Amino acid sequence: MGADTGIVWFLRSTEEDLGKVRLISLEGRVSHATASDVAGALAGSQENGRQAVIVDLSGVDYINGAGLQVFETAAARLSTLGSELVICGLRPAVQAVFDLAGSIPNLTTELSRDSALRRFERTGT
Repeated sequence: MGADTGIVWFLRSTEEDLGKVRLISLEGRVSHATASDVAGALAGSQENGRQAVIVDLSGVDYINGAGLQVFETAAARLSTLGSELVICGLRPAVQAVFDLAGSIPNLTTELSRDSALRRFERTGT
């Protein structure tokens, strides 16, 4: 927690293995202080044979460039494995950061967790 601001810079993550899809839900803030935690969670999901890794950001209220870089790196790595990184549940403030950064190659966004999961149900997972 910052002494001056009272802002808590935490990040919690949970993971679910859904067969060919790995679902990672994040809650808190993705910043320089927590980007390595996100990278670690994503690295553990970058296994051959997975159709996709879905990251639910509906619990995230802040992201900075360090967080965007983690997603960009993971998307590129998953793409080389024939997999896809899907980001869902962007709150308006987080969506604005993604928009300002421009599109990230190999990254797909969906409005919600449900829509992201439906995307892969249609393809037989």
